[in-house]
Amino acid sequence: MGEALRETKELWMNSLGKIHCLSPTSVSQLVVIQFSMLILILIACGQPSSDVDTFDSILVAESPSPAAEIEVSPSPTPTQTSVPSPTSIPEPTPTFQPAQVILPTPVLQLGTPTPLSGDPTTRSMAAVELRVNVIRGLSSEEKVEREFLTRYEMRNLIIDLLEEDKEKIEADEQLYKSLWILPPAANLYDIIFNLYSEGILGLYRSEEQKLYIVVDSKDQFGPEIERTYVHEFVHSLQQQHFDLGATFDAIEDNSDASLAFRALVEGDARLSEIAYTFQHMTQEEQVESQGSPTEALGKAFRASPYILQREYVFPYREGLDFAMALFQQAGWPGIDQAYGYIPQSTEQILHPEKYIARDQPVTLILPDFVAKLGDGWDLVTQNTMGELFIQSYLELGGSPEVAHQAAAGWGGDSYVLLTGPDGQVVLIMYIAWDSTEDAVEFYQAFSNLSEGITGIKWGLQDGPVIAHKLVLEGAGSIFTRIDGDRTLTIFTPSDRVLDILLGEFTVAN
Repeated sequence: MGEALRETKELWMNSLGKIHCLSPTSVSQLVVIQFSMLILILIACGQPSSDVDTFDSILVAESPSPAAEIEVSPSPTPTQTSVPSPTSIPEPTPTFQPAQVILPTPVLQLGTPTPLSGDPTTRSMAAVELRVNVIRGLSSEEKVEREFLTRYEMRNLIIDLLEEDKEKIEADEQLYKSLWILPPAANLYDIIFNLYSEGILGLYRSEEQKLYIVVDSKDQFGPEIERTYVHEFVHSLQQQHFDLGATFDAIEDNSDASLAFRALVEGDARLSEIAYTFQHMTQEEQVESQGSPTEALGKAFRASPYILQREYVFPYREGLDFAMALFQQAGWPGIDQAYGYIPQSTEQILHPEKYIARDQPVTLILPDFVAKLGDGWDLVTQNTMGELFIQSYLELGGSPEVAHQAAAGWGGDSYVLLTGPDGQVVLIMYIAWDSTEDAVEFYQAFSNLSEGITGIKWGLQDGPVIAHKLVLEGAGSIFTRIDGDRTLTIFTPSDRVLDILLGEFTVAN
């Protein structure tokens, strides 16, 4: 099994494995799992593979999630700039070291089992559900609706989900282009569709309380489909016991909090899925259950902007780390309790110790800039970037280590994206840090990133606080300053607009 782990890890780092997908309501909750299974697991067997027959064996969990720090700085739509596009996900730097974990088999009162009947696939699914009830420690409260789809039908379902979230995708596209993450001619909708539609094996929709599985034949229920079914069935149990849909609806206006909750949901399902394979699959079946990466999926992944790659993987890799950290604290009940107090930010997923310590993000409120800018200006979006986004953004400018260090100390943020007459774009980023030193570190990393992308040097601005301005050729300017333990960054089309914004901006949060 050690060789299989090494081979699978190399495969993942070079491309992607197949995936499943969860979609509680829209693409903001659309998720993909199963990559190259046992590597994302971040679990290694504590004894020779020949001796490991069940998930009850002692497992050693690698450190959950990188010490990520993130900061982002958008700008008006710049032109003729070359955006670096990292093609591989950097190895995380361990920051939280869980001890060995022994996973017990929970005992459930399941009542009198219903005799299995019907076709072989139906019997197989019923058996899987019973096993998952026992492993996860949650019993089914109602019959699960399910539907088998062809790959083509699944792609059509993905289109429907993307259409539900089209407005948000368009806002994200404008944000990405302002930050040089995407070139001006790129279409984010097409990029997301290609990424999420290639190789999807399963999907659960909480609003329908129904799961979908891609199969070539209803008689086909091999290890890969079985593993997919386990994962999606766990989502069904989560919905029944914790009401995923209601939680996603409550935080839909905070992208960072939504991604953090997805990480809990997917990490829980991944851990359950892994436990299942250890208890109910042979080593050969475990390998087969991982599936094989497709060339189309690898191509779609590499064609995606780096930040999207990181957000795509995050719920399954760092989410699994997070679930493992909770499990070693209190077992499955510890994970159950997390649905009552959900992670508030990707920072808490990247650093489980901060979640355990209830280190909550700072809430920042920005003025109503639209009213001050006048006619012709509109609000495109107001949201939170979060630590993961900022970390990934800074990685475009250099080594992951520097980006992680610079993004460390994120405490909260708020950004506003505005459009005005003649296609003008304004992006305002206000970020709270744990200390002034953290703010300075980000400030320096962002300055280096923007200078590297534009080839233009920053100029020092007169005033009572540290402030710099980078004048873009024919595309406005970027202003950034440090206000104690906070940083303010504004991408603006003109000095007149900048003066209005600074006049209204107050450090009163």
